Amino acid sequence: MIIPPLPAQLTDSYSALISREVNWGDMDAANHVNNTIYIRWSESARIAFWEAAELPMIPQSGPVLSKVSAKYIFPVSFPDRVWMGTRMNSVDGEAFTFESLIVSERHQRVACLVTSTGVMFDYLKQQKLPILPNMQEAFSRAGQVFLGKPFPQAW
Repeated sequence: MIIPPLPAQLTDSYSALISREVNWGDMDAANHVNNTIYIRWSESARIAFWEAAELPMIPQSGPVLSKVSAKYIFPVSFPDRVWMGTRMNSVDGEAFTFESLIVSERHQRVACLVTSTGVMFDYLKQQKLPILPNMQEAFSRAGQVFLGKPFPQAW
């Protein structure tokens, strides 16, 4: 896949670039992409960042979304392709925060900014886990290594 020219706001500050075609079924009665779709797209962008950064996993545990907010800036509609970039904004002993920027390829405009907070969760004990120092370091490295650098074309 060839990455088209995209706004510098996306390519200079975000990484884990992925894209999705806008489907006709993504639109709502107002003839633009439904707000829930942006949340799904940001989930895909977060997962791409997590996988490409090779962030550590602890057996029987994993990341769980604890909060998400979206700032809708420009309405996207079919036909279009959106590009998403993700960056890690913060990490501490309890939580980590990602920011995903969603850009319309057709309009070359930022469409939405999604901020997601997550925690590590023990699925067996059904409880939140602390983010240990070695994991905090891995998160920080991931954010620094990928900042402003595109991921492999496969994404």
